[in-house]
Amino acid sequence: MADPQKGRFRSFLLGALQHFLADEWDKARAAKRGGGQPLMSLDDLAENHYHEQASHDLSPDQVFAQQWAWTLIHISLEQMAAEYAADGNARQFALLKPFLTEEPQAQGYDRLSLELGTNRNTVAKTIQRLRERLRLLIRRHAAQTVSQPADLEDELRQLFA
Repeated sequence: MADPQKGRFRSFLLGALQHFLADEWDKARAAKRGGGQPLMSLDDLAENHYHEQASHDLSPDQVFAQQWAWTLIHISLEQMAAEYAADGNARQFALLKPFLTEEPQAQGYDRLSLELGTNRNTVAKTIQRLRERLRLLIRRHAAQTVSQPADLEDELRQLFA
């Protein structure tokens, strides 16, 4: 059971996953009940997922941290999309979303301003505000996983290192 007094939720999840995989490895190799002939190899699943999700240079802990960071980003983007949709601005968010994680080419803002029927400066300011909102949502979601508010900065630094 996760206890906020004992550490971070992310650390708990990583430990639980490691214990689960070790138990499954032991079960798969057990002599009785047909061990060694698993219906589905967790090792193969984990290995395939590892190769699909990360560079070969990353350790499983680094892959986990990377996936956790992407999960926080994804959850935050989903929340922003829902907020925009609730306000009737789903199309605007869909057009602006690609600019949240990368800097656009000069023609990117110009093309976007034409599609949105506004000027380039308004588009730039809107994207700036969206990025600020995304950072805030990521912080809020990450704050729910730490036991002490003081741990939040360290958690974010580690996640996005």
